[in-house]
Amino acid sequence: MAIKSSGSATKERKIKEVKAVESFEKGQKVVVPIHGVGVIEDIIDLYGTKCFKIRFANNLLHMPVDRFLSSGVRDVISEKIAKQILGLLKKSLKVNKGSWSKRSQEYEAKIYSGDIYMIANVVRELHNNEKTSYSENNISILAMSKLAEELACAFNVDISESYARISSSLKFGKTPDTSVSDKMSDFEDIDLI
Repeated sequence: MAIKSSGSATKERKIKEVKAVESFEKGQKVVVPIHGVGVIEDIIDLYGTKCFKIRFANNLLHMPVDRFLSSGVRDVISEKIAKQILGLLKKSLKVNKGSWSKRSQEYEAKIYSGDIYMIANVVRELHNNEKTSYSENNISILAMSKLAEELACAFNVDISESYARISSSLKFGKTPDTSVSDKMSDFEDIDLI
């Protein structure tokens, strides 16, 4: 039995990473944990660094190829996994009643992890919470939008249909309003003086 040196193990790992990165191609939809679902537009040379040019709904990202996988970039989930996620949303959940500041940090970490199951659990937990504060509502909207965006890609439907499917799974009568400014209009008639 031959013992591999750490140098050859590192070399093998880099070869596997290169092959994995090469599996991503122009026009492919990918999930970047912090940004959401985007489309690889091109692979370019930017200041001597090979980068993926990824287009999102509202911005453009140039991500170095050597950091592509380590940043958590992955394929969009399959329709089979999307159906599992909707099934997960139907299950009851015991809501954590700890301190909101700790829970909000945990929720944001789960949302930005890019793990679709964690995001679904955040949506489910915040949906089951009857009393929501302004910050809870914002985190709920963020989680719901990330989930809806990926499910829309997986089911190949528009975003409103994705929200409808999530709402139906949550036994939630209406599609959540994703505009925080609209929610602020409820407070326009209040005199603070």
